[in-house]
Amino acid sequence: MRTLRNWFVASALATILGAQVPYWRSNLAGLPRVPSANTTAADISRFEQEMRAAAPYLSRQSAADLEANRALVRRMAGYLAGLRLIAHDPQMRAAVGRAEAVYNSFALYPWLGAPLYGASSAEGTTPGISATQPAHRPAPRKPPFPTAAPDLAGVSPADKGKAQELTERYETEAGRAAGLWQTTENLRQSLASQGMSLNTAAATSMLRVASGLSSANESLREHAWEDALVELKRVESESDKVSKRIGR
Repeated sequence: MRTLRNWFVASALATILGAQVPYWRSNLAGLPRVPSANTTAADISRFEQEMRAAAPYLSRQSAADLEANRALVRRMAGYLAGLRLIAHDPQMRAAVGRAEAVYNSFALYPWLGAPLYGASSAEGTTPGISATQPAHRPAPRKPPFPTAAPDLAGVSPADKGKAQELTERYETEAGRAAGLWQTTENLRQSLASQGMSLNTAAATSMLRVASGLSSANESLREHAWEDALVELKRVESESDKVSKRIGR
């Protein structure tokens, strides 16, 4: 159901932006919150090419363009954070490095608020971005999911207790997940420096945690209490798996 809704959102965005919507905009607007564990180096290369195509248009600062472009950048940032986690071989890590270099070129447009990612040793950088420019600063380790529950407005008196309970549970699970994400990312970087990769099962569970929290946050915002509870139970289960697999 949520997948169908996301498809409608992407379609609506494409409609608003006009009939002649560039392929890159519709593709980037339809990116999942986190990548599939089955993502390939070829998929990452396509993502890189779509970002390259988007770059000239992201400089536009009109009110309509600005909000749409910020939404695209937020979606790309979360997706790229997930790609870094599942890059399990040199070919994928090289592809992610090239995608990071293109994404970091968006730092030239500070009004987009694009978080930066670390430089990769992979060949291929964005033209015009040098080693001394912001694209090569260390990456912030912000997890690709909301760590705070949304502000809930208009909750009926009958639902206030349930809303409070779910809000507290969300923030407990999100806080735990943020710590796991940090630990997992540190481990991933350490392994990558030795030519190794993160355990696939751990990476997959971490992606499910990130996806589940994003879905739970959206469900809370929509007052879909049962959906939020289902997602939070799934997050708890997947977080347990991550903890066991990375020894935390």
